[in-house]
Amino acid sequence: MGSLLDFTFGISELVRSTMIVALVDDREPKEIHKNLGQYFKVQSAHLETGDILIPGEDRVFVVERKTPQDFLHSIADNRLSEQVAKMLVICNQPVIIIEGDIKCNKNGKVVADGRHTKWNYWSMQGAILSTQLAGVMVIQVPSRLFAESVYRTLQWSQKKEHLAASQRRVSMELRTTFGQQVDFLATLPNIGPEKAEQLLSTFGNPWGVLSSLPDWIRVKGIGKKTIEVVTKFLDFDKEKL
Repeated sequence: MGSLLDFTFGISELVRSTMIVALVDDREPKEIHKNLGQYFKVQSAHLETGDILIPGEDRVFVVERKTPQDFLHSIADNRLSEQVAKMLVICNQPVIIIEGDIKCNKNGKVVADGRHTKWNYWSMQGAILSTQLAGVMVIQVPSRLFAESVYRTLQWSQKKEHLAASQRRVSMELRTTFGQQVDFLATLPNIGPEKAEQLLSTFGNPWGVLSSLPDWIRVKGIGKKTIEVVTKFLDFDKEKL
């Protein structure tokens, strides 16, 4: 007759064997692997897109993990648009989870994990909205809830109505209306709705606009001074965050 310890160990192994397999990028911190192990059967892998990949019969669930500072950096240097594009190609359920604390100070600027930034709070929200309209869910949670948020978001996305909705997703250019793109860019300093429209007409979409700052001089009504102001606004060097 086996001991209680043997029985407990057997139950533990059975539970683990029925866990969903999650491929976690081998460059992620060990603490992330450990915490995710509470909810998934974690396997380390070198992922080209995303930080966590969970395959399924009728869907591929991919999570990109970002700190608030990294999220802001990725908007400014255009990495966000590139990551979104790649996620939309390889999976039908892409998610970006912003892990950390985001607040708005009295001046309307973002406070990321306690550090004051120059980023306009509503500009950041505009970037989040555009990303979600593209078909990528964006969730912001405290650091301690990251692993649980991956698990709960996966559960939510497995509901039939949510899975069906993800199948109807189209590209960012189609899902993000021109008016919403204008609203997002108009929050930049010295850029109102009219100049935002001109920028979009010249560079195609918000991500093309942000990655083409030096070329804004081609747009009527935008001079070097405006380019300098916006460049400074989007400068997220650690010393200036």
